[in-house]
Amino acid sequence: MAAQNNAKVALCEMPFDPVSSDSKGGLGGTCVIRGCVPKKLLMYGSAFSPEFEDAAGFGWEIQSPPRFNWEKLLQAKTDEIVRLNGIYSRLLDSSGVDVHLGSGRLLGPNTVQVTSEV
Repeated sequence: MAAQNNAKVALCEMPFDPVSSDSKGGLGGTCVIRGCVPKKLLMYGSAFSPEFEDAAGFGWEIQSPPRFNWEKLLQAKTDEIVRLNGIYSRLLDSSGVDVHLGSGRLLGPNTVQVTSEV
């Protein structure tokens, strides 16, 4: 919002990676990349089994027993957080925010040093 109102805005963020580390991060913060969103996707994925079991009583014909594929669920979770990270990147870019990949350190009220730009 500040950048859209002509304020000079910069953001330091570690490069995106869906796996946490000291040198990797991602736009959207902990909730989007590592917390709330991935947790909800995994929880939704785990909740379908009893629904399949109940479906026959509501007119659904299940031709073969549904099978769970852990790798596909993890890939779907990763694909979604990659998509969300891209949305945040485009929103920041279109708002005029200067995004610097790396960590930052405040040097003064109007000065930030990018300490490990990549």
